[in-house]
Amino acid sequence: MKHILFILLGLSFIGCSSEKDNNLILTGNTYDTNQNIAKLITPDSVFIDTIKNNCFSFKIQINKEKYASLKLGKQTQLYIKPQDSIHIEILKDSIIYSGKGYEESKYIYHKEKLLQGLGIHKSKRIDIKLYSSKLEDFRESIHKTKEIRTDHINNYNRKNHKLSNNFVLIEKERINYQLINQLFSYPDFHKTLTKAESKIPDNYYEFINNVKLNDKRLYSFIEYKLAINSLLNYNCKNFKSKYQFAKTNITDKDFLEDILYVNFHKYINKNGTDEIETIFNEFIQNIKDKKKSKILKTKYNSWKSLNKGQKASDFQLTDDTNKTIRLSDFRGKYIYIDCWSYHCGPCIANLDSFNKLRKDYSNKNIVFITISMDSDKNKWKTKLKEYKLNGINLNAGEKNNSFKTNYNIKYLPRYILIDPNGLIIDATADDPNLIGQYLDESIS
Repeated sequence: MKHILFILLGLSFIGCSSEKDNNLILTGNTYDTNQNIAKLITPDSVFIDTIKNNCFSFKIQINKEKYASLKLGKQTQLYIKPQDSIHIEILKDSIIYSGKGYEESKYIYHKEKLLQGLGIHKSKRIDIKLYSSKLEDFRESIHKTKEIRTDHINNYNRKNHKLSNNFVLIEKERINYQLINQLFSYPDFHKTLTKAESKIPDNYYEFINNVKLNDKRLYSFIEYKLAINSLLNYNCKNFKSKYQFAKTNITDKDFLEDILYVNFHKYINKNGTDEIETIFNEFIQNIKDKKKSKILKTKYNSWKSLNKGQKASDFQLTDDTNKTIRLSDFRGKYIYIDCWSYHCGPCIANLDSFNKLRKDYSNKNIVFITISMDSDKNKWKTKLKEYKLNGINLNAGEKNNSFKTNYNIKYLPRYILIDPNGLIIDATADDPNLIGQYLDESIS
């Protein structure tokens, strides 16, 4: 848990640091008169100063160089070292750095500008053009981006000889892992976006040899964590084997806990608690971060009402004609529900299969329902026509909708199968491409 320190005002920090101590001095001013608090956030502490006359100042002890961030409304990324004395002037559209040891922080600022120009500054947004392209064009593009970023830091380093060697090495590794993550992502993203299998050569995954499982320098960086997670997914067929592989191969206990926490969190959101009870209990017993333990326990327990044989919670939603539809309206029939959104690529990719499934079973004792999580109902209705969804289409896009809460809709697409008695068969059922065999065996 982070230790929070409050830095009091009224002390004169400038000029008090000797060359022998490990003090970091950070001062600055901001144009934004609405900001009252400045926070300096390091990996293990949060320091707080009250802004007066648009000015803030920190003097803290650090024993090694590290990444940090300064938060005044928005966050500014920094790199700080013992005996640095950095001054930051935050203007409306730019930041001016001065003092001693500011060079790394200034590089980070210009790196963010470069990433914006390259269109890769928003990590959660998929580059549709990039991942829809042919493999040879995709490779050429990502290697060109890596070249531009590497040239950028090399040129900056030549002009600023005071840059920390450790900082330069880490930044270059982050560039490498950005490319590795793009290579991991391409096959699935390309298939989802183009609805076509890409021809992946036999040697495609040779880049995996460049992933180092226990690089302590990179534990805190998202690029490295994503690569490790992708490596686990590549090497392991199911969640249990992923859990065992991580336990066997990741040596740092804190990093292992961090990786497994993210994986349990994602797995439960997507798949519920099926088949993980033993390893979940083992992980919970050994987890050191009590806050994470509480979050996972709450999430795990929230699925108990969705176990096989539990009564499916009734819901009341409106369809595309504003007619009110209830789950209980279909008692006596099997019910297959497709939870989707028009923003969700994998959801869209399965809609043709859903339509085919509904047609193939039109004379069977089963009803097929789509439930959209989209808040823009007009656009949703337009998309229904575009994707030729002509059956029962409901909307649960309102904020805090009880359907999303009762059925733990955290991840899309989600498929739910309910029996004629209103009991849950599977709250995380197979998608339309795979569910047919079960339906053939179950529905007379």
